[in-house]
Amino acid sequence: MNSNIDRISNLPSSLLIIIASFLPFKEAARTSVLSKQWLNIWRDAMHIQFNETFFVKSDEPEENRKVQREVFINFARQFIANYSQQVIKTLGLACSKPGDFLSDIQNILMFASSRDVRELGLDFSDPTWREQALENHQAAFELPLPVYEHGQVLRSLKLFSCSFKVSNFSNFCSLKTLSLGWIKINMGSISAILDSCPLLENLSLKKCWDIENFEISKPGSRLKSLVLEKCDIAYDGVLIEGPKASVLQVLRKRG
Repeated sequence: MNSNIDRISNLPSSLLIIIASFLPFKEAARTSVLSKQWLNIWRDAMHIQFNETFFVKSDEPEENRKVQREVFINFARQFIANYSQQVIKTLGLACSKPGDFLSDIQNILMFASSRDVRELGLDFSDPTWREQALENHQAAFELPLPVYEHGQVLRSLKLFSCSFKVSNFSNFCSLKTLSLGWIKINMGSISAILDSCPLLENLSLKKCWDIENFEISKPGSRLKSLVLEKCDIAYDGVLIEGPKASVLQVLRKRG
């Protein structure tokens, strides 16, 4: 038998899509060069990552980066316009200048919601921001209504430099993992989120500020993992009470 026969490329497209879905989005896109059969398979991947760092070079002048960012947004625009699958599992979006592309970002999030996305990651922080001045960086984007309206299916949510309405977190009743970063948040809001998300098991706060003290006291909490990374907490102490407090993993990382 000829060992050089490409048996994988001869599989049905439905199976190739499944194979591509196990790859990181950038690697899935690279499969387009393997053969004619793979050319457009990655365009139906169910794990989608729109990350401007794939397009924008941080060491180039701002004028160049602006053009590169426009190319990035145009890529995302064309991708969702031609996407044929009815469901996606993961969508990540990283864009440091969301104010320049509000309508496009709204469309991307409406696309994710319409496909019942299970894991949603939004990062609107700027790589040039300094961690020593957290409070100088207000949220660059506000979570839109369609995300809340379809929040029942979300299992994982990441919001960096993205403000939100705590009162709407009651729609995230299936949420198990939540990561918040580069935002102003107080302990009252954190407690309200825990009350609204009864299935929450993993909570991560990175580069957050305005936290007077950190105290969790919730009898029915399922929280198993807590990460506090480079947060500005007024009082140096963490108090956790609850049925799973003895097995809860708490990781505090300082700058």
